[in-house]
Amino acid sequence: MRTSIFSLDDASPPTACSRQQTLLAFALILAAWALAAAIWPLTGTVVPWDSKNHFYPTFRYLGAALAHGELPLWNPYHFGGHPSAADPQSLLFTPTMLLFGWLIPEPSMQFFDAVVFAHFLPGALAFIPLFRRRGWHSAGAVAAALIFMLGGSATARLQHTGMIFSYGFFPLAFWLLEQALDRRSYVYGVLFAVSAAMMVIGRDQVAFLCALTLIALAAHRIWTAPEPLAYLRSRLGLLVSMGAVGAGLLAVPVVLTMQFLATSSRPSFGYGVAAMGSLPPESLATILFGNVFGSLRWTYDYWGPDWHSLSEGTWTDRATNYLFVGTIPALFLLWHGIAGGRLFAREFRFFLAVGIAALLYALGRYTPGFEIIFDHMPGVNLYRRPADATFLINIALAFAVGYLVHRYATDGLPKWSRASLGPFWAFLPLLALGLVIAAIASALAFAVKGGHVSSAATEIGLGLAAAALVMGVLAKMGGASRWRAATALVLVTLTGAELIGRHAASALNAEPAERYTVFTKLPPSSFRVSRSSSGSWPSATPRASIPASRSWG
Repeated sequence: MRTSIFSLDDASPPTACSRQQTLLAFALILAAWALAAAIWPLTGTVVPWDSKNHFYPTFRYLGAALAHGELPLWNPYHFGGHPSAADPQSLLFTPTMLLFGWLIPEPSMQFFDAVVFAHFLPGALAFIPLFRRRGWHSAGAVAAALIFMLGGSATARLQHTGMIFSYGFFPLAFWLLEQALDRRSYVYGVLFAVSAAMMVIGRDQVAFLCALTLIALAAHRIWTAPEPLAYLRSRLGLLVSMGAVGAGLLAVPVVLTMQFLATSSRPSFGYGVAAMGSLPPESLATILFGNVFGSLRWTYDYWGPDWHSLSEGTWTDRATNYLFVGTIPALFLLWHGIAGGRLFAREFRFFLAVGIAALLYALGRYTPGFEIIFDHMPGVNLYRRPADATFLINIALAFAVGYLVHRYATDGLPKWSRASLGPFWAFLPLLALGLVIAAIASALAFAVKGGHVSSAATEIGLGLAAAALVMGVLAKMGGASRWRAATALVLVTLTGAELIGRHAASALNAEPAERYTVFTKLPPSSFRVSRSSSGSWPSATPRASIPASRSWG
């Protein structure tokens, strides 16, 4: 087998996935989801901030209106009158939440959180057929699903309910699009159009970026076909049909929102506003060391990149800047992926390109081309925070780690030689080492300024020690094929345990439910949205004279 990064066929042969392995993968993903979802009610916490200040009251009003036989196209309690039909965050056109509101109009806050968390499942479970159709090992699919549900922005920004809905449907739409194109199936085409519409219906930046990725996938399939023009001609009717169905499903909510934007105080943004929402490059250190800036501390004494620590200013915070996907996944990315050259395999290059593009977009003003993209690419200036691309980064990391677990389970440890890595055999390990050093240096620089050197050094030391231990064990076991599948499953299980332990009901996504009890004691008609004294965007507050203090957007 050739593994040169210049090889046109450098991947391992496809691995047949048995029915038993597939069912086990589904069971493991569902078990991990159920265990993670149970942490919030078991600890008496709820997903806070925007989730409870805006989306939960909005949903309660939706449920109350449906219970009275009304379709709430207009909300009289929002600024004294608000067109819900034109508001992407009203949940009115989100089919899953509309059904939920009809069935259970007055859910508890914990039940509401569980339903939102359930929106991870369509995407997480879709990793199994995505990996299976590529002949990738099922252990890799489970690893990818765990990161998709519990890594980086997925849990750090769980309060942004609408973005979670958009994010959750992306892998399913991705798989259905591949199936439709490969089989030239109009049935799969319609299913894709429906799932893509459910992904895009929130009209947020995550939906926008995921939609661009699906377009890129279709273009990539056409471009890489043996005869691109013949491939396009044979599927032109399918592509037009999918577009027509999707457009038909989205036409009404999109037109209503565009009309509403005409009366908005911010129908689009200037470059200077969006630049403040760029991901600080120092935040990339959290990919390797999750709590190196104190992101997970319940004392909320975060000392990483944010408005008070960056001289150029920023509107990002500890949640937006959090990217951790697990210690073992980080090790695999550096060791097997970069140093071992496996991320450059031909079969993974599309996902690599998506990840790099998402990273450059998220960095925004810190890259030379973002201003040009912002000024000239349609749709970009509708959004104020390029760092929202961290959701897409998390998806790319999920695919990357899943693929690397597959390569380990089938090929064993990477080999460093000119034969396997070509002319970059010495450069790639040095690149991986350089990235680790850069992450440590940037983390310690903020720790010194914030007076938290001891805490940061402890996090770095524990991460390096755990990675060294895993490396030692895997090296000691060698490349014996009889143990690799079992070892891969153990590594995936440890990753799931770490992600659940660190991220489920963490300081990034949980607060005591008592802080929001007022929302459960007032009838839905008591909820209104009022502008805070700072003139920021609205926060949901009861009419019972409780001051609004948190903005959303």
